Amino acid sequence: MQWIPGRHAVAVQDAAVQNGKKGVAGNDRKSGRRRMRLRRLEKEEHGTTRKLYETVFSEDSSSFVDYYYKEKTKENQMYVLEEDGGIRTMLHLNPYRMQVGPRQEILHYIVAVATEKAYRKRGYMGMVLKKAMEEMYQSGESFTFLMPASEKIYVPYGFRTVYQQCKKYVTEEEAKAGEPAEEKDCREMAERVNACLEERYQIYARRDEGYYRRLLREYKSDGAALILYRKHGILEDYGILLPKTEPVPLKKPKIMIRIIHLLRFLETLYLRQDVDFVLEIEDPWIEANCGSVYLSGKKGGLLQVKPGDKAGKDRVKIEELGAYLFGAMSLESWAGEAGFTQETIDGLQSIVPVSRIFLNETV
Repeated sequence: MQWIPGRHAVAVQDAAVQNGKKGVAGNDRKSGRRRMRLRRLEKEEHGTTRKLYETVFSEDSSSFVDYYYKEKTKENQMYVLEEDGGIRTMLHLNPYRMQVGPRQEILHYIVAVATEKAYRKRGYMGMVLKKAMEEMYQSGESFTFLMPASEKIYVPYGFRTVYQQCKKYVTEEEAKAGEPAEEKDCREMAERVNACLEERYQIYARRDEGYYRRLLREYKSDGAALILYRKHGILEDYGILLPKTEPVPLKKPKIMIRIIHLLRFLETLYLRQDVDFVLEIEDPWIEANCGSVYLSGKKGGLLQVKPGDKAGKDRVKIEELGAYLFGAMSLESWAGEAGFTQETIDGLQSIVPVSRIFLNETV
């Protein structure tokens, strides 16, 4: 594995948008169409995607791929499109326990999106992504996130860039002042980092011993190490020591987020002022999000939401609402362009965005 932004998160050349596609297409002998099958794999089938992974992500080392298929595939989900007797497109959902405002929940990080070269430009990625998002909605997941190879691939699907990763790398000389992290340090690291994240951020992945055990194995799989720095025996800081052959990445990876279950997500937001208004939501990819939403609540409390019994005065696109609520777009520029009524502007302005985000995960 090379430490280059966006590598493991996504490698998609199939950027075609297929809004009307459904999950499964059958066999039509008269027309000559081949049978397609779109499904989520069983756990014991996860290894069948390795061939496609190694083909598309050929720059990843065999040791990293060994790590990934031994560690990460134990608990992740994989969606595939099969055609002509083989897996042609895949998408992996890697679970993380996330802090989302006042609530903890299991959410999924989209990684390893890939289509075999001969099957690209057919809209297969859109079909697999749509199915994965629909099933995440059924599970009540408030949002999903990914690290794009190219942001423009995911914009049509409602994803927006909300965060740029920032990782601290150290030189061999700097590493001498610290010590390589070991499994015995994992509990301490989790406690210290969680305490720091709780103070500074609204959205982040919760750490535990398992989180750091996997991270140490991930680094080790390609010769990297996590270096710990202590002061009077207390853990104060850490940095990543890359192998000698690996240059420090010049670009910071970006993270894109997409609201999945709108009502569940809105319930995590606090209010600056009392609110009582209705929005009309448009979501071309998750139909269940569409329609009117009634928002109410008191200053300082959490937003209360339920399906509205009347149409809202303003129609809001799910991706624009997400960009605003995750702090990636100002209300002033959005409202001006959309021509919102003052009632909608006042209501949205009363909601506290979750703009303090820390998502530094690679896979």
